[in-house]
Amino acid sequence: MRQIPAASSVTFFGVNAVTATVAWAGTSALSKGLGLNWTGFALFLTGFAFFYAGNLLFLRLFLRRRPIPSGSVAAGSRTEYIHGVYQLFFIFFIAPISCSKIMPPPFTSLWYRFLGAHIGKNSFPSHSYIADPHFVTLGDEVTMGYNSALTPHIMMGDTLEHGRIEIGNRVTIGVNALIYGHTKIGDGALVLANSSVVPGTRIGENEMWGGNPAKKVKILKPGDRAWNGAPQTAPSAWPGEKGLEIARGV
Repeated sequence: MRQIPAASSVTFFGVNAVTATVAWAGTSALSKGLGLNWTGFALFLTGFAFFYAGNLLFLRLFLRRRPIPSGSVAAGSRTEYIHGVYQLFFIFFIAPISCSKIMPPPFTSLWYRFLGAHIGKNSFPSHSYIADPHFVTLGDEVTMGYNSALTPHIMMGDTLEHGRIEIGNRVTIGVNALIYGHTKIGDGALVLANSSVVPGTRIGENEMWGGNPAKKVKILKPGDRAWNGAPQTAPSAWPGEKGLEIARGV
């Protein structure tokens, strides 16, 4: 893992000092102005909430003014400084919420949208994980299984790179599946549970992929239980042994 630049750390702790001061002063002024007889603990909780929100707001404005581009990050570059600032805010303020899996839908969609992800209608990554949301696009009606993860950044030794993840409509990402950057998944595709989609993969429409690394298993067709193409009426009952065969990906 590459060391975070000193300039990034200075920016991070400087912003924290400012937001902490403003949060405490604002909380005290609010308490006195409204005549509230808050206890010390209530003041602390309110001030901490303002402090947390202030840091998240700064990060969004910072990335909007200085977006991280796709591609490799050269050592000592301005992009490395920006990524270092983002990484520190991510570790201290974003990961504790994103990794907790306690936020119910639709709040997860609102959370990741606030962080920069483009998420379509009826897509709720409730118990999954999205790193670097500003590099992620989800279409409509995307289902992400429990503990699945989208990881746009690629870190190997001193190599650091960012790549977009673009997922189409009605895509299903299975339980514990991992999707890396520079990946595009077409409409109606299915990534089976416990699969790892390596960087640069292109999954076509209605394709089933699985394994580690993930490879194409089959092309889904209308009538398959796993078909998620154009909307259609679902069968009234699980089709017995045929359903087990489809679950196994055959």
